[in-house]
Amino acid sequence: MEKRVLKRKLNPFLLITTVLVLAILAGSSVFYQTELSDIVSEKNNLREEVENKSKQLERLTNRNQNLTSQLNSTRNTVLDLEEDIREKDQEIDSLIQSKETLESELGSVEEENNRLRDSLSRLEANLEDMNNTLNTLCSSDNVTDVETAEALCGAR
Repeated sequence: MEKRVLKRKLNPFLLITTVLVLAILAGSSVFYQTELSDIVSEKNNLREEVENKSKQLERLTNRNQNLTSQLNSTRNTVLDLEEDIREKDQEIDSLIQSKETLESELGSVEEENNRLRDSLSRLEANLEDMNNTLNTLCSSDNVTDVETAEALCGAR
């Protein structure tokens, strides 16, 4: 006699339903595992992209800092040059004023020089006239006062 393993008779509907549910679970497990694998792969790709973007951001930040430093240095140089220009402009203005003062003084000195030359010319002309008069007096015999004649003509 055969021994019966099951005491009850199996319900075919329950058996089909169980097999069907297990098949659906196996299929969805494969489907979700594929999807999960895709999600993990996409997550890894996004992580790599974030790392690359972070590195790029760091490089750009460093470059920005370098350019900012260079810009500040250039601005300081420009400010220094502008200050030098102001100083040179002041020097130029001072030199122009000194030049104008010297030109004015030169004009005054030239006027004084011309006045002194005119005065010298007049004095030389007077001296020439006096010498001519003295020569005329000394060469003429009309000098009656001997002492005066000796004083005038003897000094020559």
